Order: sequence, then C-alpha cells, then structure tokens
Amino acid sequence: MVEKEKEVRETAKETPQEKTFAPPDFISQVEKAYMAYLEAQKEVARAYKSSQEKADLDYKKAEEKVEALYRQAVNEAVKARADEIRQAEAAFQKAKQAAEEAFEAKLTKAQQSKAEATTQTWQLRNQVITQSWKIFLGETK
Repeated sequence: MVEKEKEVRETAKETPQEKTFAPPDFISQVEKAYMAYLEAQKEVARAYKSSQEKADLDYKKAEEKVEALYRQAVNEAVKARADEIRQAEAAFQKAKQAAEEAFEAKLTKAQQSKAEATTQTWQLRNQVITQSWKIFLGETK
C-alpha cells in the first residue's frame, strides 16, 4: 500500500500537465483521499476480523451448548437404562418367586399324592396279608 502511495506521488510529480492544470493542493487532496481509502480498507479488514471473531465465539458457544445437551442426553440414557434394569430385575424376582411358589405347591401336591398312594398301598397290602392268613387259618366264612 505504501508503494501505491509513492506511485501516486511520483505520477503526480512526473506529469507536467497536472502541474499546470491542477491547483497546488489537488495532489494533497488526492493523497488525503487515497489515505482515507487505505484507512477505509483497514476499517473493513477490522470489521471482517471482528465479524470472524464473533462467528468463532458464537460457534464456541453453540458447541458448548451442544456438548452440554449431549452430556444431558447421555446422563438421561444412563438413568433410563438403570431404571429399566431395576424394573427388569424386579420383574425377574417376582417371576422367580412365582415359579418358586408354583414349584413348592406342585412339590407339596406330589408329596401328598405319594403319601396317599403309599398309605393306600400299605392298607391294601395289610388287607391282602390279613385275608391270606384268614384263609390259611380257615377263618373265612
């Protein structure tokens, strides 16, 4: 940019027509206009840089918000999993208890059936033996 400024000054000095037709402060006005143009370019560059910094800051804030939402979702998923496992374990324990109770009921019924059958068989045995002895001893009518 400094080279352009020097170029404008040299061009203004080398051109004899401009010296003749231009008022003495014309070159000064051109230089001031050019300097204002350069300053405007710098201001635009600062504005773009400021805009970029704001965009970077906004991105970082959005990224932090997304990260926080992600952590919240993960925590909720972990809690939901723990709740589901707890409920499944409770259902399993309930089903296991029901199975144990059904087993105990069937076992008790089987033991009662066995006891009854054994008692009946013993009674039948005793009747057969008693009757056989009566026949043997001639006590039958």
